[in-house]
Amino acid sequence: MLKLNLMLCAVYLLFYAGCSSSPKLISSWRAPNSTIYFDSLHKVLVVAALNDSYNRKFTENRIAARFGNAGVKSYEYFELADLVEKKSYLIKKFKEENFNGAVVIRVVSQQSEVTAQQTIPTYLLDYWDFADYYVDTRMSAGRMTHDEFYRIEVNVYSFDTNKLVWSCLASWTNPEFNMERLVNNIVNLVADKMDEENFIIR
Repeated sequence: MLKLNLMLCAVYLLFYAGCSSSPKLISSWRAPNSTIYFDSLHKVLVVAALNDSYNRKFTENRIAARFGNAGVKSYEYFELADLVEKKSYLIKKFKEENFNGAVVIRVVSQQSEVTAQQTIPTYLLDYWDFADYYVDTRMSAGRMTHDEFYRIEVNVYSFDTNKLVWSCLASWTNPEFNMERLVNNIVNLVADKMDEENFIIR
């Protein structure tokens, strides 16, 4: 039974090493006395600060949809490269159009890591077989695993005060590159945290 359990454990480790995971919240911050009443929102600008145009539009569409008629995609107003140049114009325009604020999502960092994954030799599955090799430090050749580590930041700004009112940082290891699942997982994680903190009252 012990040998079987060890074997199952080894198969689990080898199979799941490098597989995708779910995003995890690292930290969150909320400005004192800041609360948003969902029904009072008129317009919320959604900005996905992503280099790829398709991913930006897809992400903004998904997040904006969560705000119903109040969600507004930033790509309809400006290109990210032109944001600084159009800053004064956009400040005036968003004020005239009665925007409440903005939600900004961006990838803060991306890191790759390659590690050697040990293959469990058969003699390790039985203690007494292993004892014969106790003084031998040999390891059988393993396989390489490639891991991708991402940190994603979500910030919420109020245009009334022009200040940050809520922020969170999430980590994700080996996300599955399906944009729909990626965005939905992040949005659900953030929304759950906002609800938990009573930041948004629905």
